[in-house]
Amino acid sequence: MQGIRRAAGLLVAGLIGLSLCANATAADLYGRVFDTLRGAMYPHAVITIGAGSGTILRTVADGTAQFRFDGVKSGVYIVRIAEPGGREVTGRLRVTDRPATQIAHLDLAKIDPPDEADEY
Repeated sequence: MQGIRRAAGLLVAGLIGLSLCANATAADLYGRVFDTLRGAMYPHAVITIGAGSGTILRTVADGTAQFRFDGVKSGVYIVRIAEPGGREVTGRLRVTDRPATQIAHLDLAKIDPPDEADEY
């Protein structure tokens, strides 16, 4: 009977460990889209993040220029922000596994374009 309890305890501990590891590899991102040089916020901007040539996630900023992505895996991504007025800005976005919720304000005046040699 003790052997069964020990095996059950190890299974539960293993599942908890897997659950904690799974949570550690993704983060929720939130922030605003703005431009400090123009003194402008960009409500309804379209934000996409991707790796290589593929789009992974897409969202639209709300009426106060806030956006949110849930469950983004840690890594380096290409981020594209399309203003409602037509301008599109491309840059890099690094997501880490800690903290679980991260602020990712997108200041269009400060986003550097990605290097072609960078891997995503």
